[in-house]
Amino acid sequence: MRPSIVRTPAPSKRQNVLPVTSMLVAFWAVQAPGQTPVNVREIVLQSLEAGSRNALRQREYSSTKHVDEKQLDPDGSVRTQTLKTFEPAIVDGFILRKLVAKDGRPLPDFEAHKEDERIRRLVGARKRETPGEKAARLAEEQRKRDKQYGFNREIFEAFNFELAREEDVDGRKNWLIEATPVAGYKPQEMRGQFFRHIKGKIWIDERDHVWTKAEAVAIEPISFGFGIIAKLDTGAHLSFQQTREPDGVWLVRSTAIRAIAHIAIVKRIAVEQVSRYDNFRKVPPGVIVVDDPAN
Repeated sequence: MRPSIVRTPAPSKRQNVLPVTSMLVAFWAVQAPGQTPVNVREIVLQSLEAGSRNALRQREYSSTKHVDEKQLDPDGSVRTQTLKTFEPAIVDGFILRKLVAKDGRPLPDFEAHKEDERIRRLVGARKRETPGEKAARLAEEQRKRDKQYGFNREIFEAFNFELAREEDVDGRKNWLIEATPVAGYKPQEMRGQFFRHIKGKIWIDERDHVWTKAEAVAIEPISFGFGIIAKLDTGAHLSFQQTREPDGVWLVRSTAIRAIAHIAIVKRIAVEQVSRYDNFRKVPPGVIVVDDPAN
């Protein structure tokens, strides 16, 4: 029997959601005897928790990254296009991505030399790290994870969620959930201000409760730096998709952004960037993953 669809609005302010959702589950069970109720907000909350746990395990894998960057003319034709390929490189027991090709061709010798030097500087900095510097770096990484966790939880409060239907994604059952912004929502942090300007769709794996796909579209212009630094037009589109490894880890397979942006008020550009990931493999035991700000 297909589950009944239950829609609930998002809370207007931060509150302890677990007792509330527990009561709602009991209420729905009474209202829909003989059917399996679907608590949409509880599904979303569980998916955010599962996503945080999964993010820690993603560092167990490396992958090849392909980046396709385009600038488009108003009619949609391609003005410029750059293709970049990054491969995982192990240097002195550390692993990070290295730029190896542009536009389908290996880097020229001088660019390859510059990339090798960049990699050596990053690895060298980690090798020379003092105990105090290591502790500070780990504390900063934890601070960023905590901040991201808080940001993810803000998604739960910034949107109304509605179960549209079930769909198969790569042979696995998913809930397709539509998200629309809560009217008058006041963001808890700066990044949260963008939630008021977008709507989206989320595909959540019914067994693992992980987001398998997500799409977001701007329903009104989005400004950065009060519109002075940049602005994205209505219709800007962002998406990502994940794939599941046999051991249960979900890894990002692709991300994409398509938008018309206004830079410093006067410069208008149409951009499309698609990043694809493949050749997933386990990081060898004892090898340390280095976060690379370049990619």
